[in-house]
Amino acid sequence: MSEIVATQALVTQTIKFWSGIEVPNAAAMHMAGQFLAARDDLAPLRGKARFEDEPASFLAALQSTKECME
Repeated sequence: MSEIVATQALVTQTIKFWSGIEVPNAAAMHMAGQFLAARDDLAPLRGKARFEDEPASFLAALQSTKECME
């Protein structure tokens, strides 16, 4: 079984498990296969994403989005 078919089967099983719905059409199966492409596109970023050293506080975020009432 190819990796695409295996991924489509897993997505189909997951949808059925959580919602009780069969995957309705060929378009849905095609979209399930696209998960592999997304995974492969994101793989080079693994381990490179970092949090900010000093994350903004909630108040700082509010102040930065505050509209001028003048």
